[in-house]
Amino acid sequence: MATALVAALMLVSCTHDDDIQQRTQSAQSASRAATVAPDVAAIERAIAAAPQQQASGVPWASPATGSAGVLSYTESRGADGRTCRAFLSSRQSLNGVDTLNGQACAEGDGRWRVNSLNEQ
Repeated sequence: MATALVAALMLVSCTHDDDIQQRTQSAQSASRAATVAPDVAAIERAIAAAPQQQASGVPWASPATGSAGVLSYTESRGADGRTCRAFLSSRQSLNGVDTLNGQACAEGDGRWRVNSLNEQ
């Protein structure tokens, strides 16, 4: 009976540790998403402000996160006729340096909207 009790306590402990780990991972994902949103807005502003002939060396910075980077892009026409820009960008943040790969398309009101963004 004591063995069964010890086994049950160990199982509860393992399950509890798994729950803590899942909550921690969820919190980290939510924190990363909250951090990335201001970066996306900064990238959109940089693409919109860049002269059309400047397709590389376009700087951006997000005062909200302290992140900054330099992007390069290629321009193309989307299937719906919109102008889109596939881009690569460095990103320096408190978490280190990484590379972003994404696509932004021009909206009808002149703003640019990032449609996809992946960390490499």
